[in-house]
Amino acid sequence: MSAGTSLTARVVAGHSRLFVVETAGGDRFTCLTASRNLRPVCGDEVRLEQGGQDTVITEVLPRRSLFSKADARGRPAPIAANRSEERR
Repeated sequence: MSAGTSLTARVVAGHSRLFVVETAGGDRFTCLTASRNLRPVCGDEVRLEQGGQDTVITEVLPRRSLFSKADARGRPAPIAANRSEERR
């Protein structure tokens, strides 16, 4: 990815604001979210921007599905997104 470019990727791992994302071509990047308001979860499709050495998540694209659990206060806490149910 060259400087100043934008592309989409899928979140494959994350902790706090640090995420590992994978592009459709199989390239992996470690990146931060551009703001504290962005809260991607594993499986989310995200838009990336690269400026110099830094790659940041600038947008979480619309989710097709969302798996959540209840937090300590009973509110939904997202766990994973865009999962499809497969039967084997």
